[in-house]
Amino acid sequence: IACANVSNLFLGRLSTRQKEIGVRLSLGATRRHLIRPFLLETLIFCTCAASLGVLMAFFALKGVQAVFASQFQTTTTFPLDGRTLAVTIGLSVLSSRMSGFSPAMQAANVNLADLLKDSSRGTVGGARGTRFRGLLIVAEVSLSVVLLIGSSLLLASFIKLQSTAPGFSSHGVASVFVNAPAQRYTTKGEIVNFYTQVLDQLRANPMVKAAATVGALPLTGGPARGVYAVFGEPIPPLAERPVAYLNATSEDYFSLLKIPLRAGRLFGATDIDGAPHVCVINESFAKRLFPHESALGKVLLRGQQADVRLEIVGVVGDVKSIGLNTPPPETIYEPMRQVGAAAQTVVALTDGDPSALQGALRAAIAAVDKAQAASFFATLDTQLLQSLGVQRITAWLTGAFSVIALLLSALGLYSVLAYAVTQRTGEIGIRMALGAHRADVIRLILAQGMRLVMIGLVIGLGAAVAGSRALASLLYDVKPLDPVVFGGVTVLFAIVAALACLVPSWRASRIEALVALRSD
Repeated sequence: IACANVSNLFLGRLSTRQKEIGVRLSLGATRRHLIRPFLLETLIFCTCAASLGVLMAFFALKGVQAVFASQFQTTTTFPLDGRTLAVTIGLSVLSSRMSGFSPAMQAANVNLADLLKDSSRGTVGGARGTRFRGLLIVAEVSLSVVLLIGSSLLLASFIKLQSTAPGFSSHGVASVFVNAPAQRYTTKGEIVNFYTQVLDQLRANPMVKAAATVGALPLTGGPARGVYAVFGEPIPPLAERPVAYLNATSEDYFSLLKIPLRAGRLFGATDIDGAPHVCVINESFAKRLFPHESALGKVLLRGQQADVRLEIVGVVGDVKSIGLNTPPPETIYEPMRQVGAAAQTVVALTDGDPSALQGALRAAIAAVDKAQAASFFATLDTQLLQSLGVQRITAWLTGAFSVIALLLSALGLYSVLAYAVTQRTGEIGIRMALGAHRADVIRLILAQGMRLVMIGLVIGLGAAVAGSRALASLLYDVKPLDPVVFGGVTVLFAIVAALACLVPSWRASRIEALVALRSD
């Protein structure tokens, strides 16, 4: 789009250099002599612009890194290394050739007789040059429409993703990760006793409204996975058994995160080692396994030997534990008191700022075992926000690029029409002298610009229809051919284009007939 604008800029400058071109041709200049200075000028122009662009890019990357710092590791940086600069220089040289080729060829392909004939209208290349400038505008509009539709689809998807229900409440929740070492906690009972005492310490803190443990919180990478089979059905070979996520939780976990109970019961204090093993599964998992009957009382067989029997005692709501744009995975929850997993995430709930719970969590663990480390403190609100990091960055950056494209296209359209007005000053003067009204002149110039825009819109919408399907994997709850997005972009571009056309149209209507005729 920028190259098309620069080409239009240099094509416009040709009209001011017709005398120079005429003198060169009269003195026997060849095509090579005419092309060389135009290509050299565009090379110098693009080199200066690229140097300024590199400087701006340096600060832009710093800005991106600062704005999206929470989405990256602390060691992530965005340097302008040698390879990046080499690519930039190469693209700049290519852009200068692309931008300068058309004006150079326009200047080299005219002959002296044509130049003298067209000199009264001040145009090099005649109607052919005008048509080429129009083609550049059509190309700009088409590319801008494709980019606008793509970024609008991504933005709509991001908005839908932000408003989707995760299946749990993140408000006021904070957590730390704990891994009880096997050297000090050698039995399942010792591990369960450690976490039980930590939870008791937390519940005694007035800041803490509830406390629980879980193998893996939602949006933190997902819990462990294991194979399973349904008791009473043929057990497939190990490699063919289905896989589900396995998560060990304490009895207060579901109420703390406000995960609703759909059927049956949750874990209780009696679900301990030695008691019959039980489990809770999520709603979509239960409907898939037992579509026409209740899942309660059914038995799942866990482990490679299918030797761990888990009676389903409850069904809870679906939780988007892997990502907001990913369907809820099939999950089997087991009581922490029966599993005795050494690695657990300790979770606490408060009515105030959850970041203030860091001290309370570490103090509770230290009160039970001073040597036990607690790591990866985080609030669930922050983790929920970070889970949208890729989509947020993509939506913002493509949105910024599309806005720049829209402005460049509007600027290019304005420059072409402004140039056309200067070229048609004599014609406009004659029309005014013959009785044309200002509204007629505005309509004339406006129609010229909007005709180019409409052609570009049709081509751009067709290209966007073909290209939007490639975005399908990046979209959430948004169709690639969303009519609202396509219609909105069309209306927006038409309005912006009309405004870009109105300014030169208005200037044309203010031309005085006598002045215009004298200038011709």
